[in-house]
Parts: sequence; structure tokens; C-alpha cells
Amino acid sequence: MIGYLSVMAPSDETSTTPADIADIDGALARAERAGLTIVLAIRTGVVALLMAFIAGTQGLAIGWFGVAVLSVFLVIGLIYGVLVRQARDKQWMRYAFVALDMGLLGLAAVTVPLSLHGDVPQIFAFRVYGADIFFFLISTSALSLSPRLVLWSGAMAVLSLWASWG
Repeated sequence: MIGYLSVMAPSDETSTTPADIADIDGALARAERAGLTIVLAIRTGVVALLMAFIAGTQGLAIGWFGVAVLSVFLVIGLIYGVLVRQARDKQWMRYAFVALDMGLLGLAAVTVPLSLHGDVPQIFAFRVYGADIFFFLISTSALSLSPRLVLWSGAMAVLSLWASWG
């Protein structure tokens, strides 16, 4: 037992140098970028699947309207994905991207008609579109390894829901 404790005790020979801290910061930045790349890949895949589903199952007018709305999401995600992969994104871009995503999602949930035939009142949009999709976006932001970005995502989801249905 004493031998085990002596092995686990911190050594006086180790010290943290500025170079070690820079290596840790660089590794964290690479991990954040890798997490954002995964998030954007998942987001792109989900949007592409939704586009295919809407185009194949909805009527012509709603289908193409839905595809057009989702195309905006797809293009924004692809542009930001290129910036992340090229390491040209800035911290403020992450927050702006999340705010734009949440705002557009809230806007789309309220403005996209449920039916063009007029047989479904638009008030049912408040029952049909729940906050479930916002939870998905908040949870995927956790892959960025940034607690501030996760909190920002939650705050933007609340603000988007409040502004859309409040």
C-alpha cells in the first residue's frame, strides 16, 4: 500500500512550462474544431434527409417550399463547415452561427404552413412543432467542448421559442 501511494504522489520534478500550456491550448482548440466538424456533419446529414423526406412525401407546393427553407439551413452549415475545416473560424462566429440557426428554426416553425388546403388552422403549428428539435441542437453543441457555447445555445433556443410563440 505504501508503495502504491508513493507511485501516485506528485513528483517534485514535474513542472508546467508555458510551452506545455500552449500545447494543451492547441490540443483543446483542435478538439473543439473536431467536435464542431462532427456537429456540422450530423447537421448536414439530418438536413439532407429532411429535404429528401419532404420532397418525396409532401405535395408539390409544400414540398418545394420546405426544400427551399431547408436549403438555407444547408448552405449556412456548409459555409460554416468550410471555415471550421480550414481553421478560419473565430469564437464569435460560433455564437453567431448558433443564434442564426436557432432564430431561423423558430421562424420556420411558425411560418411554414401545415397545409395549403386551409383545412388545418395555423394555430396547430404551436401544437405540432415542439421544442424537441431545439434540444437536439443544444445537445450537439456540447460536442464543441465549450460550456459557454452550450449555455449560449440554450439561451438562443429559449429566446427563439419566446419570440416565435410568445
